Amino acid sequence: MRIFEEKSHIDNVTLDALQQVFPYDISKCIFFDIETTGFIYSKTILYLIGCMYIDNNVVHIIQFFSESKDDELDVLNSFFEKISSFSHLVSFNGNGFDIPYILKKCKLYNISYNFDNINSVDIYKDIQPLKNLFKTQNLKLKTMERFLGINRSDMFSGGELIEVYSDYLKNPCKESLSLLLLHNYEDIKGMLDLLHLYKYISLYNGNFEIDDITINRYEDMDGNDVDEILFDLYLPYCLPARISGSYDDIYITAYDNCAKIKNRLHNGCIKFYYEDYKNYYYLPLEDKAVHKSVAEFVDKSHRTKATKDNCYTWINADQSFTSNNQTVKKYLINLIKNICK
Repeated sequence: MRIFEEKSHIDNVTLDALQQVFPYDISKCIFFDIETTGFIYSKTILYLIGCMYIDNNVVHIIQFFSESKDDELDVLNSFFEKISSFSHLVSFNGNGFDIPYILKKCKLYNISYNFDNINSVDIYKDIQPLKNLFKTQNLKLKTMERFLGINRSDMFSGGELIEVYSDYLKNPCKESLSLLLLHNYEDIKGMLDLLHLYKYISLYNGNFEIDDITINRYEDMDGNDVDEILFDLYLPYCLPARISGSYDDIYITAYDNCAKIKNRLHNGCIKFYYEDYKNYYYLPLEDKAVHKSVAEFVDKSHRTKATKDNCYTWINADQSFTSNNQTVKKYLINLIKNICK
């Protein structure tokens, strides 16, 4: 086994900006990513585990590299020794692949390592609810790096590097080793930049301030007057890439430290969507949904099981509503989550 380590500096401004939105103490986190020759643990080689942690503004990246299949056990031992002093293990899709793969390798070697004493933080899992806002082809690591404007020197996929490692085992050379290490290095280093995605999660969770609320009237394509309510939001962080989304009459756009949400008014009222539509019934005559505990008293011919699209009630968007900051914020969080569904 060979161990490679690199150190770099991170300034307080950058670190504080990430810590502002990341819900865990970064100084107690260790980031990791693995490289293998395939998905089936019993038929493939775990040839590289990369780790990153930050200590006193120094970013440490350590890579444990298998010179041959015989090094796998040493790589596993070194990895578990390294993570033992941290409280959180951060990954990108680690819950889906890396952690299960490692555990199966441990079982294969009859070693009793586990992740019981460290909390797993999976960035990929955490951003899943926001996929409709990102409007990316998928949520894969390289896709989200491109979304955030993160540039890579590595041009290979993990799958393409399997052949590179296979060639390295037969004929070890510096060029192949550099390619293998670079890919893992950029996966690990890029994870720090991917923490900016938690700014979008922060918006999703309601970390914003309401700057202004206005009513706007415009004429639609048929010449009808349409009223809409506009919410201008201030974000105590800066979104590095623009997002936008819509659902029904709702529209959101956000970039930098601003977000705007608009919703159509219907006779001065706006829709409020219930989350658990399976527990509601829609009343067509009243154009609203009610909980099943109330709907049981409604004639069956006047009710239908609610769907995501009609599981709402109406709120009067008058001054008593717009002047209540807490109520408005609760309403806006509800809108954002419905756009993301």
